[in-house]
Amino acid sequence: MPLMSTHSRNILVVDDEDLLRKTLSRLLTHLGHTVAEARHGQEAIELLEHAEAPFHITLLDLNMPGLDSTEIVPALKALDPSCRIILTSGRYDMDLVGRLKGLGAFTFLAKPFGLEDLAKAIQDCE
Repeated sequence: MPLMSTHSRNILVVDDEDLLRKTLSRLLTHLGHTVAEARHGQEAIELLEHAEAPFHITLLDLNMPGLDSTEIVPALKALDPSCRIILTSGRYDMDLVGRLKGLGAFTFLAKPFGLEDLAKAIQDCE
């Protein structure tokens, strides 16, 4: 499977861990995507509210300070129903993941994940 996407996407990375967020941004840029970053859910919501172009995909860490993921997912979907939300986490509860999928999240990607896993998750969103 080729790692480069056939379509360049606008992707929002939402993670409170600076190193991980920046690394994901670099990897996604390497894959040919345009990337914006948010440190927490409220910042993600504000970015979506003021974005000049829609985000096709949001990579959202499940466990962050501030807004709970059960608040963030519906807020993001309300702002842009077409955005695909990929949930990410190293510590997760599959019941929570199921509830979030019911609220509009697209899929789940367990941390740690490799570049091929990331590329496939994004390709699945196309």
